Amino acid sequence: MIRTETLPSGLAVATERMEDARSVCIGFWVGTGSRDEEESRAGSSHFLEHLLFKGTADRSASAIAEAVDEVGGDFNAFTTKEYTSFYIRLLAEHLSLGLDILSDIMWRPALRPADLDAERQVILDEILMHADEPSDEARPCSSPTTRWGGRCWAATTRWEP
Repeated sequence: MIRTETLPSGLAVATERMEDARSVCIGFWVGTGSRDEEESRAGSSHFLEHLLFKGTADRSASAIAEAVDEVGGDFNAFTTKEYTSFYIRLLAEHLSLGLDILSDIMWRPALRPADLDAERQVILDEILMHADEPSDEARPCSSPTTRWGGRCWAATTRWEP
């Protein structure tokens, strides 16, 4: 059963207990995604997602990765049209470590100017990588112009850096 509650700070918390699981997945789902961006700021949610993983005031990106790896965990983030998600999965006995790291990433990101150009290039490389994948360049449509297997698909506009 999934339980939800809102803390006095306004933070919404959702939990689901799974009796046989000895691991936890904790995350932050930020209610801003690509559909919330003005055209002049398109991609800013994704860009910020990358910058948050570059470290915090007290932890370098490599220190974060090593701390999570040492306990057999993994962490990642992704941006959708509706939200941006940051999460860590690890054994339940390391819950406090995961909460500490994830909270540090969310509330105390380093946001160093030196990381801006490096992450800009990473995102440009991701765009080019996805442009090489035809399924990433197509979307369902309602027009009966092109049909495969009873579904209609239309190519999206490709952004060229």
